[in-house]
Amino acid sequence: MLSNKGELTKILTYHVIGGRYSPTQLAAGTPLKTLEGGTVTPALMGSTYEVNSADVVCGNVQTANATVYIINTVLMPPSS
Repeated sequence: MLSNKGELTKILTYHVIGGRYSPTQLAAGTPLKTLEGGTVTPALMGSTYEVNSADVVCGNVQTANATVYIINTVLMPPSS
């Protein structure tokens, strides 16, 4: 996979959403379009946030140009 630049780019861009989202917005469960072109679905499950069933382990980290949410697994874009 690492030697296939196109596949690696697809996987990495599947993890990027344009814009800034607050925890409240993520809890709404509205699907979000990824830079890769697919969608991911955030959710609030009890007191834990998830994205496509991956647990958010650290979130709402503000940077100069993004809000970062760190998940506990690699998400794979749907096969086309």
